[in-house]
Amino acid sequence: MGSPLAPVPRGGGPVGPQRTVPALPAGIPMWPGQATAPKRVRRGWIIVIVLLVVLVRLASLPWLEDHRRQYDSERIKAAMRQAIFAHATKGTRIPVKLWRGDRILRITFATVAYPPKIGLDQGPPTTCVSFDVLDPSTGAKDMKYFQGGSVSCIEGMAYRIH
Repeated sequence: MGSPLAPVPRGGGPVGPQRTVPALPAGIPMWPGQATAPKRVRRGWIIVIVLLVVLVRLASLPWLEDHRRQYDSERIKAAMRQAIFAHATKGTRIPVKLWRGDRILRITFATVAYPPKIGLDQGPPTTCVSFDVLDPSTGAKDMKYFQGGSVSCIEGMAYRIH
């Protein structure tokens, strides 16, 4: 009879396991031809969707810039109206929160105009306030806002600042 021990290879060590892939669990049969490679994902649709999103973003930039300016203009007009009703003087600093964060408005001067009406009557007075937008951290003019000069007009009030 033969030896109960497994044959020893030439290297002298024991023989390693003969099967490297574990068997499937019981109840899951796999026959040849059932296993298929995964389907290839089509990347063309992903690229089209990304391009559409980019184009929509680029097309909305002018609308967003207009929206930002309108938002800032409304906030500034409200702050200036409140300052004029409080009889602010030249150099008054008014904190305001604009689209890009906290800013300070500094009044430089205000003029009063009486627009003409039909006939000899004058229209209601209009006070136009000139101001600078300052960065609160540095105190310097913030050139991102209204680079050509900043004016806010309030109709129906006459208050001049020199």
